[in-house]
Formats: sequence, C-alpha cells, structure tokens
Amino acid sequence: MSLSFFENMDKQQKIIIGVMVILLLVALVTVAVLLLIPKETVTTEFTPPAFDDNAVSGMPDDVPESLNYGSPTTQNEFGFLLCGTPAVTQDNRLRCYFTSPSSNRVWLLLKIYDGEGNLLGASGLLRPGEYVEYIALDQVIPKGSEIRIKVLSYEADTYYSKGTAQGLLRIAE
Repeated sequence: MSLSFFENMDKQQKIIIGVMVILLLVALVTVAVLLLIPKETVTTEFTPPAFDDNAVSGMPDDVPESLNYGSPTTQNEFGFLLCGTPAVTQDNRLRCYFTSPSSNRVWLLLKIYDGEGNLLGASGLLRPGEYVEYIALDQVIPKGSEIRIKVLSYEADTYYSKGTAQGLLRIAE
C-alpha cells in the first residue's frame, strides 16, 4: 500500500480505518496484560474425615438375605460391599453393612443422599478389612424410597482421591 491509497480515501473512510486500528491496538494490549498478570491460586482448607468409631474388623457373616448384600461392579481400582436393599431402623439408621474388603489399598467413605441431592448421612473412613453395619441418618427416609449413594476413596495417609463410585438404591419395604 502506498500513501496514494490513503490520499484517495474520503474523510469518513479514514476515520473508520483509524477507529479499527485503535480497537485492534486496545485488544492487543488487553490480551497482553491478561497474559502477564499472575493468576491467584485459591486454596481451601481440607479437613480429613475421621475414621468410623463403629467400624468392625473383618467381614459381616450374618447379613439377612433380604438386604441383598454384595459387591457392585465398578470401573475403580477399589472394591466395596453393601446391601442393595438397605433397611431403615426405628432409630433412623440405615442398615447397609458398608464393607471395605481387605484387598483394598485405599480408605473408603460412604455418603447417602436423598433424591434431591441432600446429604442424609455418611460413614466415617473405613480401612481395608473393616465394615459398619449402620449409618446414622439426619432425616427420616420412608420405606420404599430411592436414595443415592456415593463411595469416596482416599489414598492412605495422603488423602488423595483415588476415585468415586455412585449409584441408586431402594430402601427395603
């Protein structure tokens, strides 16, 4: 482009090109500033969950057949067992026999949610080879209702997540 190109333009065309050049320069400066400003890392305080005071060593051996106790299939590197049809007791505890097999290399924790995603209760951490028969609930769950469970796994001592498993269960009638 030569100067004669600009000389042949009328005043309105020159103003439009000038405004576009200014907008382009402002955009380039803005991008440069955004790339040069250090990002602030926000960290939150992690409180490790406590181990379950009611954990029992071993595997449960007297689980009623009606509770459908077993090990669901997951894609995770850990296993767990629990009742497929857990029951709610009169004192508002979920009888689920949540179990961490001795073959695990992680600590497990079970969280229980209602259909709307509200937390109803949780176990404490279980070491490999431990189980809890009951988990206290914060709300009454009607018989036959559906609950959502989430199993969290933690690397021993570091508490790094080693994955989760989740599913739906129906409370025994």
